[in-house]
Amino acid sequence: MRSQDLPAAYTVNGALYLISPATLRNTYDFVGDDVVPLLMEGPELSIDIDTEFDWLYAEAVLASGAIAV
Repeated sequence: MRSQDLPAAYTVNGALYLISPATLRNTYDFVGDDVVPLLMEGPELSIDIDTEFDWLYAEAVLASGAIAV
């Protein structure tokens, strides 16, 4: 089967978590039963910045106009 024909699949990327400190202390988990996903529609919206090169890449993507701020 072609990958284009498979159902959509999602994974946690760690980009954003909104959780109350009390809930985190009680559950020890960032992901609960009432999770609402933030879908990132493309790799240019999910750039992981860990190094100076990553930062320069993100700046280049932003300067290219590939994403709107």
